[in-house]
Amino acid sequence: MKDILSNNPVFGDKGKIKVPIDGGKEPRWRPGRDGKGGGKGGRKGGKDPGDLVYVDMDYDEFVEWMFEDLELPFLEKTDQATTLIKTYKMRGMTDTGPEPRINWEETEIRRIERAVGMLNAHPDDYAVINDFIHEALLKAIDTLKGMSNHPVSAEDLDAARAALVALHDSKEAALPLSKETLGSLNKLLSVLNDNHQSLQLEREAVDRLQRCVNELKRNPGKVPMLMAGNDIPGKTDCPLQDDDFLYQRVEVKYEPDSKAVAFLVLDRSGSMGGDPLAIAKFYFLLNILFLRTRYKDVQVVMVAHDAQAYEILEEKSFYQIEVGGGTMFGPAYEKVLEIAQERYPVSSWNRYVFHATDGYMFDGEDEITQWWTRLISPGPDCGTFRYGGYLEIDPWGGRTWTRRDWAPGGQAILALPDEIRAHVGAARVSSMDEVMDAFKAILTREKQEA
Repeated sequence: MKDILSNNPVFGDKGKIKVPIDGGKEPRWRPGRDGKGGGKGGRKGGKDPGDLVYVDMDYDEFVEWMFEDLELPFLEKTDQATTLIKTYKMRGMTDTGPEPRINWEETEIRRIERAVGMLNAHPDDYAVINDFIHEALLKAIDTLKGMSNHPVSAEDLDAARAALVALHDSKEAALPLSKETLGSLNKLLSVLNDNHQSLQLEREAVDRLQRCVNELKRNPGKVPMLMAGNDIPGKTDCPLQDDDFLYQRVEVKYEPDSKAVAFLVLDRSGSMGGDPLAIAKFYFLLNILFLRTRYKDVQVVMVAHDAQAYEILEEKSFYQIEVGGGTMFGPAYEKVLEIAQERYPVSSWNRYVFHATDGYMFDGEDEITQWWTRLISPGPDCGTFRYGGYLEIDPWGGRTWTRRDWAPGGQAILALPDEIRAHVGAARVSSMDEVMDAFKAILTREKQEA
């Protein structure tokens, strides 16, 4: 696992990685790879790269499997709960809800389905000139009669009005209308087509009157009705009812906050060369991958230090040792706090800081304790970091393990007040093989005192 992760970039695009697996196939002779046939001269199985099969995996998939196997209870159960945000997602329809969530398209479809069913069942109840349109047309006629500059005579308006009343009130199959009455309706229709907006008449009323006139010309003795199978009753024929309304169903979920920033603080003094630097890289890598399983957007800020602190913009340059005149932690923590306050406001970002070092510095332990307290504590002059990780690395890479106690940096971490220590994990390692356990110990606050 450490070989797979160490040899792939993680601070930039996640992309895909190739994971080697056992091919699981029977051994077979391959020309050019194996010796001659005949049962002699073959190679032992499992030693040739050709025996491995590589599969492409998404980083997200690989990392999810890895961290599920690690079972990290602290951030999994406690810290993650504090970084969850309430989200609302539309999930289908429901028959009840507040007015702002009405889905008007689906509601109209439901009304139409009901209206078509009613028309099919009782077609005689749906006249072309219904109550609403009848009242609107009579109102328009009364308005025209009060005007002096329209081309329709008062006699034609009276005749048209009488025809509309007869159409609306008649329940008989026969309704004889004279050619003169149809002519009056035609004259009214012509004026309404040109002036329906100024008369505040809905276009639907004009269209219905046009249809009525057309059908009366074909059959003057029959009241025009909507036709089942062809017509869709409008809202004036079949108004909305409570049962028609459909509402967007809202699903309330708690999801991880979308933004996190990880400050990687690397001790680049001369004693960190070789294995310690590789260990630090692997440790940082694990933290970045873990945060990416919890947040949609993870920004990385790289801060290197010896006696001074520098923000490094390129990952390759971050891991280059620069031998300085000594090692100090304070300038690095100050740089972290400065960048956090300037670019990553706590109102929008979840802040994390991870430090990899051999633990030796010229700062006093009290000063380091004060700095960590300031980074974790909330407040305008503090960092309000959600969590911090401190990895102390044996500068000899485990070849000469002589220290049984924490270095001064680790001692400062152990001296933190309980309320701050609850948000700072620490571990010590001497080889690459110990990094995974140290990573788990840091995130689960399992303090290793020896």
